Amino acid sequence: MKKTIKRRLIDRFHDDIVISKNWYNQRCNNKEEEEFRILKAASEIIRRHIRTQVYDNKNYPPSDKMLEDVDGSISKLLKFLLSEIILKDKKNKAEIIPNYEKKRKSIEHAIISAVRP
Repeated sequence: MKKTIKRRLIDRFHDDIVISKNWYNQRCNNKEEEEFRILKAASEIIRRHIRTQVYDNKNYPPSDKMLEDVDGSISKLLKFLLSEIILKDKKNKAEIIPNYEKKRKSIEHAIISAVRP
């Protein structure tokens, strides 16, 4: 099945795709080292998404509308990661979700301001 998927990808994307075995060849035997390797790859992806996002810092909305689109500039990957970390075990408790959503949004904005150029 792997060869079929690989062949289909190559047939479809031709030279626009790179298929590498390095991810699997560089895997670590130690579980903790492997987890750190995965986290490093994830953090590089999220950091790249944050840094390539265009942020308008010349024009600001009026103060009464500033918080209307607070999620608009958040990377979907960062939002997903923090939702998984913060909200994972709380999804069945609807009454406490808004408080944790505020915390998640605050953390997202803090990370963005620390990472972006």
